[in-house]
Amino acid sequence: MSGRKELTRNTLWNVVNEVSILVSATLGVLLLIPRLGADDYGSYASLFALVGPFAAFAHGGVALTMYEHLVGERAEPRRVIGSCLSIALVVAAVLSPVCIVLAHVLFDALDLTTIVLFVSYEFFLQAIILTVIAATQASLDYGLGMMLRVVFQGVRISVMLVLAAFGTLTLEHLVYANFVTFAALTTAMVAVAPRLGLGRVVPRRIERAHVRTSSLYSLGVSGSLVQNDGDKVVLEAAGHRGDTGVYAAGYRLMMLAMIPLNAFSGSTHWAVLRSAHDETSQSKRAMKFTAISLVYAVPAAVVMFFAAPIVPHVLGDDFEGTEQVIKWLSPVVVLRGVGILPLNGLIGLGRTMARTGLLVGGAVVSMGYYLWLIPGGSWRGAAQATILAECTLLAASWLVLLRAQRRADEQHLAANPDADAEIELAHLTDVQEENF
Repeated sequence: MSGRKELTRNTLWNVVNEVSILVSATLGVLLLIPRLGADDYGSYASLFALVGPFAAFAHGGVALTMYEHLVGERAEPRRVIGSCLSIALVVAAVLSPVCIVLAHVLFDALDLTTIVLFVSYEFFLQAIILTVIAATQASLDYGLGMMLRVVFQGVRISVMLVLAAFGTLTLEHLVYANFVTFAALTTAMVAVAPRLGLGRVVPRRIERAHVRTSSLYSLGVSGSLVQNDGDKVVLEAAGHRGDTGVYAAGYRLMMLAMIPLNAFSGSTHWAVLRSAHDETSQSKRAMKFTAISLVYAVPAAVVMFFAAPIVPHVLGDDFEGTEQVIKWLSPVVVLRGVGILPLNGLIGLGRTMARTGLLVGGAVVSMGYYLWLIPGGSWRGAAQATILAECTLLAASWLVLLRAQRRADEQHLAANPDADAEIELAHLTDVQEENF
């Protein structure tokens, strides 16, 4: 399959997955948010926001590690999968108690049992599920892996629908039901893995190379999640409980507008991994992908801004302030939609460390903005801080990518004095033939 066809196919599979996420998110907006109300939904969103950066070390970074070694380096699958599963479980065992303690201290509205069950399935159960899915994508078939992701989203959707149908959709019931169904799904995934061709998915000896790669990716994913969701944690901890729910609802709707962009960025990440050893310009590739993203992102932000007055009529009186939240957050669709593309370009140049440094630095800067603007400004401070954080990261990412590309070109020319024409030809090939 040609690179161009592969990118198209992978994008379509990502769209299918993102549509399932859209359905799940839409049901969350229509069913979960109105039933929980601003206070309980604020607590739920804050718990997600707190756990996410820690859980990234148990599954987000581990999945990217499998992609790196199985797709980029074509390593032996069973060793990589077993080593990465061991890393995920060890990390879960170490970090889950930390999350439980923090959540119990920061969020007094949540009972301890709910916190423990939530943390357990977010760390341990999802780590195993997502390891099987990522292994399927990287070593067998991308489409089959995406199909498993759709099944995962279908389970989430089914839980909400069943609870809503019986009139028991509360925060506690949702967490209990998710724990039971995720446990069943984990058992099924491990059982079906040999039939898929993965062999037995079991923990194996942890390899140092995988620890290093996982640490870098996990730090990056965690930093990204801190920047994305740290505002809700600070809002809740600062005592703006009702405002947290209103802001989180508006934020969720902003994320709905991001779904096509997430599908495209997921596919471009795969294309970058495939091209990591080519002498192609990753900066030009990132510019081209950015131009494509803007075709959707700008109109989506405009529609989001003008459609905002409809939302409070859908969510109810508890969420009257959501209209203004959405208007404030509409520029984030553009900023975040194109922000991942220069970061992916750094992967193509082999600058994973620089990418991680940018994401961790972005997390630190964003938390500084949140702690500065949220306590006195509530959700408006959160929106202002989010926009500032996205602008800062976007500018820094492009600066680092352009410098890294210039150095890569200089190093290639130094090693190959006659390579100037080759670089220009590679750049022309990028633009004219779209040789992904």
